[in-house]
Formats: sequence, C-alpha cells, structure tokens
Amino acid sequence: MLCAFGVTGYRWVFWPMLALNAVVMVATPVMGGHYLVDIIGGFAVAGATAVTVRHFYGPRGPATDAAAP
Repeated sequence: MLCAFGVTGYRWVFWPMLALNAVVMVATPVMGGHYLVDIIGGFAVAGATAVTVRHFYGPRGPATDAAAP
C-alpha cells in the first residue's frame, strides 16, 4: 500500500502499482507468508502512516515536485 501511496499523483505509475499491491495482498495469505489478520493489521498501519505523512508534509505530486529547487 505504501508503494502506491508513494506514487500518488503519477497516474501512469499509480494504477499499475496499486494493481501490483492488490495482487501481493491477496497472494500473501494464500502462499502462507502471513495470516489474514496480519494483512489487515499491516493495511491499518500503512493507512495510519499515509495519513500522518499527508498531515505533516502535505500533498505530493508532479505539480509540487516541479517547484522544488
């Protein structure tokens, strides 16, 4: 989820990254890497991290990156 969050604002990368993250989240419990509750907990931690980063650093994307020196 954080990979998709990191490329928010770049549509040509965001959607493939979101699809890849979805496949990984579905495949992880099936392949025996983690239990379903691990995936849900990781999703919650990643969501809280994304909200915290947005709160402190603001939105990020091509328009704001171009203004940086």
